[in-house]
Amino acid sequence: MMKLNVVLINEDTIYNERLMDYANANLSEEFAVSVGETVIVGSGVALLSETMYRKGACPAALFPIVLCEVNGVERVDECPAIFRYQPADELLQAARRIFLEQNRYEAGNGRGDGSMQTAVFLSPAGGVGTSTMAMSLAIHAAQAGRRVILLDLTRFSGLGAAIRPVQQNLSEVIFALKMRRNLGVKLRELLRDDVSGVQYFGITERLQDMNELTADDITVLLKTLKEGRFCDLLVIDTDCGLDAGCEALLSAADRVLLVSDGSEISNLKVMRYAVALQQNGEKAYVSKLSLIYNRFGSMDGEKLKLPWLPEFGGFPRVKEAGQRTIAEQFSRNTVWDRI
Repeated sequence: MMKLNVVLINEDTIYNERLMDYANANLSEEFAVSVGETVIVGSGVALLSETMYRKGACPAALFPIVLCEVNGVERVDECPAIFRYQPADELLQAARRIFLEQNRYEAGNGRGDGSMQTAVFLSPAGGVGTSTMAMSLAIHAAQAGRRVILLDLTRFSGLGAAIRPVQQNLSEVIFALKMRRNLGVKLRELLRDDVSGVQYFGITERLQDMNELTADDITVLLKTLKEGRFCDLLVIDTDCGLDAGCEALLSAADRVLLVSDGSEISNLKVMRYAVALQQNGEKAYVSKLSLIYNRFGSMDGEKLKLPWLPEFGGFPRVKEAGQRTIAEQFSRNTVWDRI
């Protein structure tokens, strides 16, 4: 996760010391908290008291956020505001979300042509970290200032344990797709923010709800997200198949990443699936396919030998770590810069 510079421009020295001490002791990997007279290196956030904000004391390199005395105030004049007396970790995470949202706004209004890239992650081999890879790319792109939506279309929600906080609203997305009324407005209402700045739709309320999602629904969803310029990058974690729903995803994707852990059985399943796509006559899919190895290099195994299936990259095995921790660690890998 990107370390965020947070500069306190606040006359209350006791408040400043307490916030810095807490951040240094508990959140040093996520935040670099300093006071106003510190030399600023790179971009970041300035947390200003209401008095200092009115004096225009924010350095040019920093994005200003007002420390407001009243809870529930979202803006002071044109500047975002957060409640200064909330717990330190919540305050700093709120500052991060505002900063990343500003980056997404600028990305959508001043960079590129507004088009949406789509990356699909899938694997016929279970337990090889497909969902972790998808989350890793999403975090990497969000920390780089891109507007990212992470879409979990797996039946058993492989990303449910990694999203923070997770919400059960994907069933509402499916219902909105069926109704086809004010779809763009409804989708914007249902988008949620992960603490890393990734936007997402949550998991379904019931497992059976995923059975209602048809190939036509998927096509309409992707078309609405693209035409509405919801994001720069759409990352999709999905189940592996040769059905119409999977075909709709593969057709819409700019890149399809097949995940293997390098074991013999995993490589065999991935090879059979890739060959099946080719033999189905879906020649357009072949040029989109890449192979990504998770947990490869620290285990006995061989790489796939398919000349037409390029290797995208590899990630080492990580022991005794949760899915979210691994995704955040892998998000620092520059291999994701290629997407």
